Amino acid sequence: MKNVHCKIFSTTFIHYDRLFLYGDVGNPENLYISHLNKFDYFPRTNIIPISGPLRGALQTVIQYKNFLVCFTNGSIQMITGKNRNEY
Repeated sequence: MKNVHCKIFSTTFIHYDRLFLYGDVGNPENLYISHLNKFDYFPRTNIIPISGPLRGALQTVIQYKNFLVCFTNGSIQMITGKNRNEY
């Protein structure tokens, strides 16, 4: 039988035909991004750590135009893309 891991996320949203998840208790710095138009598939290459030694855990992600503004305990970072294929 295949092992299946289920995570609980505090926040989910859709942006450019991808599902974004964050708020994983075990990895609070990660932003999980689904494959394009496949909301149940999250490739490892689509897991982005929004963190570092001085940044802390990911607190909030806000969509603003083509940007995703990521707020951590100690920083504000931005993910950019002009279309759905660039995310």
